[in-house]
Amino acid sequence: MQKKKNSIIYIFLLLALLADFAYSYYQYSLARFDGDLVPIVAPSEGYTKVLSEPIGWPAFAHGEIYPATNRFTAHATLSGYFKHMPLFLQHFVNPIESVFMSATLAKIFMHISIVFLLGWFISGLFKFRWQECVLGAALVSPFLFTSGPYEEYMSIIDYSITYAMFYALPFVCILFLLIPFYKKALDPSYDFPLWLKPISLLLVVLLAFFGALPAPVLTIAVTITFLYFFLNHFNAEPSSSIFIKTFHSIKKINVQLFIFLTFTLLVCLYSIYVGTKNFENTWTPLSLWERYCRLPKGIWDCFFTFERGPFYLVIALAVNIFFLIKSRKKETAVFFKIAILLSIFSAVYILLLPMGGYRDYRPFILRRDTILPVLVLMYFCWGASSVLLIKLFRGLVKRIYICFLIGISFFYMNKDAVPTYTNTCEKEYLQELAIKSKGSENCIKLKRDCTVINWGFTDNCERSQLIGSMLYYWHITSRKVEFYQPEEEKK
Repeated sequence: MQKKKNSIIYIFLLLALLADFAYSYYQYSLARFDGDLVPIVAPSEGYTKVLSEPIGWPAFAHGEIYPATNRFTAHATLSGYFKHMPLFLQHFVNPIESVFMSATLAKIFMHISIVFLLGWFISGLFKFRWQECVLGAALVSPFLFTSGPYEEYMSIIDYSITYAMFYALPFVCILFLLIPFYKKALDPSYDFPLWLKPISLLLVVLLAFFGALPAPVLTIAVTITFLYFFLNHFNAEPSSSIFIKTFHSIKKINVQLFIFLTFTLLVCLYSIYVGTKNFENTWTPLSLWERYCRLPKGIWDCFFTFERGPFYLVIALAVNIFFLIKSRKKETAVFFKIAILLSIFSAVYILLLPMGGYRDYRPFILRRDTILPVLVLMYFCWGASSVLLIKLFRGLVKRIYICFLIGISFFYMNKDAVPTYTNTCEKEYLQELAIKSKGSENCIKLKRDCTVINWGFTDNCERSQLIGSMLYYWHITSRKVEFYQPEEEKK
């Protein structure tokens, strides 16, 4: 009877996840296009060099400064995807819908991947059983915020498809990279499959040049891992001299793991150095001291302000930690060990954020894209601690606690609104361009009601040349056309 009851619960959780994914898909389908998409996909003249220099050798060897020096994987992925996926989807939908659907499918893939990967990592504390994976996924799913009042700090899958693929997608890849290492950490008897080792090395190289996020994340993670193993072995020989203890500490680290970690660290440090030659960092200059002066304001605004979504998660997580400490159960030992390491990583990562440059749309350094790793780790800790407490509590206390979890989930789900700035107008103007491209007009006038695959309004035809070429490539227009959106004359 109990087994049947549990099966019904997990079926309900799966249905709830499917409903949440469907709602998220609908939200993503309403998003407009950003102004970085076409220059990267086409690409523009400024972004051709990064595609021809995958590892940024001119920046390293000759000190050349050009856009996106260490972001080859990000640019190649975005460009390749939007050059091929819309054309494939045109077998099923019209050209305009194919481009928007391509963006929506990419976002929902990232969304579902993060939810179930987190569920899988949570289940690792319970011998990787599918029941805990589903429960963990259901607990973290409400936090993948899409639109609404908490969008600024909690929208992991960014409204902009370019930012989503430059930040969320590489983090999905990082989670995939960590799978065998996580299994090894929880079960020392686990052996890496031989075929996985070269793939892991290749993935490290690709990740190192996958935007601004992966290289620093992997560098911090590898450094903490090295220190963890070193200190563990260092303290094992208290009677030896410091020199001998240091030598034996390094020697005791698994040789293959040592090589992998060293390789990862060197590749990522190389990428970070090459990234300092990125021309885009000169667009909004701000001294390092000024950036660090702004960081405390960003931390307070993000995590300790009532109007911000992470604040309530911090409180809820603190409640979970309190009850886990109070329980004093041995089952919590592994969780606390992982949570401490993740907390150290998060603190170091946030403290190093100002060194990554400055953008005026992130006035206080922290934003949904820069703190994405910290958010994901918080979601993991929330899901893992919640599953632990569900298993530790009994009777009335357990029922009350489950009501608490449901309340937190509904609170965030209720805040996740349908976007008000949708792509309806943008689609209408693309349709207008499609129709008018069949005529003889080369420079088409559009109303200034909404942007068209741009951050702002297109004031003259020259600014739309690249967009026009992509519209023709996507078969939206029958020939290359340009357009402009003049300001309305005041009467």
